[in-house]
Amino acid sequence: MFSRYYKSPSPDIFAVLSLHGTKVTDPAFNSAYFDMKLALISNIPEATSFISYFDFPRFHGSISEDGYKTFISFRLPDPSKYSLEDYQKAIYGTSLKVDFGGSELAGQEIPKRLGEDLAKIEAGSIPVLIVLLVFAYGGVVATLPALLLAVWTLVLTLAALHLVALGFNVTTYVTNVATAFGIGIAIDFSIFMHLRFCEEMQRQRPAPSAELLPVVEKMLATSGRTVLFSGALLMSALLGALQFNMYYLTTMALTMVFIAFFAALGAVTVLPALYLVLGRGLFLLSVQPLLRGADSFLRGLCRPDLLPEVGPAEESGCRPAPQADLEMMQVQAYGQVQPFEDSDGAPEPFPQQDLVPSPSSEPEEFVIVDGKVQPSRADLSSWDFQGVRWVVRRPWPFLLGLGGVLVALSAVFCLQVKLASFDWAALPLDSPLRPAFESLLDDFRGSGKSDLQLFLRTPPGRAVTDESFLRALDSLCSQLEQQWFVGAVGSMVRLDANLTLPDYLSIYAAPSPSGLRYRSQVLDPFFLADLDQVARVAVALTLLPSDPRLGEAVRKVRALLKDSFSEPSVQLEQAGVAGSAARQVDTLSDLRRVLPAFLAVVVSAMFVFTLLLTGSVVLPLKTIATAGLSISASFALLMFVFQDNRGARLLQFRNNLRCLDPIQLLFVFVVAFGLSLDYEVFLLGRIQELFLRTGDAQYAIAKGVSSSARVISVASVLICCAIGGFLASGILILKMIGMGIGLTILLDATVVRCILLPATMALLGDYNWYAPPPLKRLVDLAGLRD
Repeated sequence: MFSRYYKSPSPDIFAVLSLHGTKVTDPAFNSAYFDMKLALISNIPEATSFISYFDFPRFHGSISEDGYKTFISFRLPDPSKYSLEDYQKAIYGTSLKVDFGGSELAGQEIPKRLGEDLAKIEAGSIPVLIVLLVFAYGGVVATLPALLLAVWTLVLTLAALHLVALGFNVTTYVTNVATAFGIGIAIDFSIFMHLRFCEEMQRQRPAPSAELLPVVEKMLATSGRTVLFSGALLMSALLGALQFNMYYLTTMALTMVFIAFFAALGAVTVLPALYLVLGRGLFLLSVQPLLRGADSFLRGLCRPDLLPEVGPAEESGCRPAPQADLEMMQVQAYGQVQPFEDSDGAPEPFPQQDLVPSPSSEPEEFVIVDGKVQPSRADLSSWDFQGVRWVVRRPWPFLLGLGGVLVALSAVFCLQVKLASFDWAALPLDSPLRPAFESLLDDFRGSGKSDLQLFLRTPPGRAVTDESFLRALDSLCSQLEQQWFVGAVGSMVRLDANLTLPDYLSIYAAPSPSGLRYRSQVLDPFFLADLDQVARVAVALTLLPSDPRLGEAVRKVRALLKDSFSEPSVQLEQAGVAGSAARQVDTLSDLRRVLPAFLAVVVSAMFVFTLLLTGSVVLPLKTIATAGLSISASFALLMFVFQDNRGARLLQFRNNLRCLDPIQLLFVFVVAFGLSLDYEVFLLGRIQELFLRTGDAQYAIAKGVSSSARVISVASVLICCAIGGFLASGILILKMIGMGIGLTILLDATVVRCILLPATMALLGDYNWYAPPPLKRLVDLAGLRD
């Protein structure tokens, strides 16, 4: 209704005025105000409908509590035509100190600063990311497929967004966000494919002249399948977010869907082609010589033991794998360990009859004795394998300790979180608009915290200047002023503290000079000049947008509006309540209404895909529980940093409203949930593969987690590097997104995946792979499980 009759439900522009220690009631302040007003109107003639203490002394508690500042507002036919610089130039040379603010100006600055910050972040983070990629992949050439996959993903995503923009509105800075997330997710998928390629090269050891097609086929059959599952899971979570029907969230979710789709598609089409074209040249220009004196963990990130020998070490930069890792040992009946030798005197794998299940001619890294897997010497010398095996052997302390911490953090978040839109609090600290907003919040009783705008439209044949309407309006205003949460009320019968209701009835009934003056100055702010059927009531609240009592206040105001005009003689054709407070309450109400359906879609999709991958009904339930715990625990840390302003000095922000933005939180949840499942799917695929080969659950868990821990850590670090630059932005929204996703990914990829997951699976044992027989047959019929 407001959009039909008004440019916006609130004044377009406001300003906070002060004059060098002079009180607002001082005549000098009055003179300075009219000088400023004259200068502003002279340079911007469209500025009208000035509301201030000097025009209407009772409007909105317009004098600050200390008496040295005053709050004014005015309107323009098209406020988007003017920027902050235009207003500042218009009043240049006047004696007043004027801090401008308003939703229109904030709406201009936030997208502008977002674009500038994202461009700077990309320029700084991409070179750092490329350097990290070179070291993570172990060589310069090995990095090329990942970079080309990122380019493929970005080009197709931006093309898809361009097509969407032809028919729908798209957030202006979505291309910058697409760049950061597109690079991160493309690298995330490519590193899993690269690891499997290196492992298959090590396992199959093709001759120098042999084709690499069997290696690439095995890579596609294992990691390629996992990447497709991961992409499908991520897209399912993001498509579920479209149910919220919110412009910003819909645009961002759709962008992420395009990124996940094209990244997964490129990982199973573009990457295999690049590996076949590059062949053994993929391992040229290795950085291993640079790391010979480095820490063992740093060298381990590059996985030098997985790089096949492509020539002399001096030429390729790759060192051969240690001989001890290549020898396959046989454990004989008397416990003596001897290597087998074939007819050529070369080391031979274990005899076929001693292996479960029977493999091909591929060497194995373990041996089975009396039905139990004996780890290789490489495993026994690996600190990550030993660490995970220690967790697997003692699951209860880790499960209770870590699980208890995550549950406690989740409970703290659920009990103490305050949700509200950041609005102007998202502005950078150096924004010239901040002083006006902060002064309005701190210095004026109620005016800057939140507001309600009441819309009233009389039926045809009745005007808002009729006596019956004015009496009902006066009664409504009186009831509003008595409410504990109301700071001030402004309406066409609350403009001058010296006037009573009979005075207003007289003014609006007769075309006297005073009546004409009031009508000319009030009609536009509170009802339309050419249609005396629309009125507005402005209510300033003393509650912050994050106050949990705000919903109660909005419901009370709506009830008072309905009761005040319930009599047949004053019934309204239309009535409504808008403003920042109503918007906050309605947004949260919409989120609560749609959230169950959204969670049902996301959880169902995750359950189905994980079931198809593992053939188990237990692992999907475990995955839901651990993902929920890790994300809610990350949100508790996010609340500690942003809602409580504990990280304000370090991260350079000030959250005046002391809340978390629910829409940004939902976006963080969707992306973080999808990415955490990405790691979960990859890890479960590894564990399941080892379990099917050995039949030993404990060994499969320890080996699967330890062999994947480093690559998952590297992938999480790389994607955090791609989006972590958001923390350098001055916009609070970007800081929250960057830290929220980064915290969730790091917590999930380290603590949860390396400790909580193996502890839980060790306790479940063979029940990890349980599914009812009919469901197992259905999964086998689908043919998607190994």
